[in-house]
Amino acid sequence: MRAERNDEASAAVEQREKERQQGEERLPATPDRIAELSIRVGARPVEDHVGACWAARKRHRAITREQALAALAAFEYRRAGSLA
Repeated sequence: MRAERNDEASAAVEQREKERQQGEERLPATPDRIAELSIRVGARPVEDHVGACWAARKRHRAITREQALAALAAFEYRRAGSLA
């Protein structure tokens, strides 16, 4: 009886480990960069983060490096216009 419980317990542990590994394999790849979006309806990017950044919040989407550079250039242009 004790041996049966040990066998069942070890089988359950092996099953959980197998499921954990399968779950990790199914996760999508971490993007290179992500844009944090504003709350407003237009949802413009307000911050740029590296894909695995701890500071990224809920409102974000994956972007390419080129999109990040374009957003930064647009931000600098808007900022320069408001300071003049």
